[in-house]
Amino acid sequence: MSGPASFLETGFKGLNDVGTYGEGAKGSLVLELTGGRNIAANMSEAYPHVDSEWIITENPEVLMKYVYSSELDWGWNSTDEPEALIEEISSRDGWESIDAVKNQRVYLISNELMTGLDSVVGYLYWAKLLHPEFAADPTEAYKEYMTDYLGMEFPDLVFVFPKP
Repeated sequence: MSGPASFLETGFKGLNDVGTYGEGAKGSLVLELTGGRNIAANMSEAYPHVDSEWIITENPEVLMKYVYSSELDWGWNSTDEPEALIEEISSRDGWESIDAVKNQRVYLISNELMTGLDSVVGYLYWAKLLHPEFAADPTEAYKEYMTDYLGMEFPDLVFVFPKP
């Protein structure tokens, strides 16, 4: 059984330079591992740049965008910035016809959740975003991991938006 057709976006040089993860790239492998079907999986380049027309034609059911630490410290302090970024992405020319945009399945993920030990929780978030019926609460898992295992206070930050 294949999961929902998914597009994993990473930005290289700003909002209009759209990159993704092709064959052999970690993002593509994780997407498959967590139950998604990467629409760029057959691209031979690991980190290809793609254009809007291609994405519109492929019509992903889910769109996830990595937001790197250089763009945010460690999660957002409120939902204002991520809401604005989701709006920017969703209002790109022609994107209103993409199923992910029509069905409000456009998500932002802090890259902090995809590296090191935190990636276990990041993968759980991905699985929940791809399969909303999945009986798991990634935020509670992250809270438990940070407080019980790392002895840290769980910050009042937004790591994934919108929250699954």
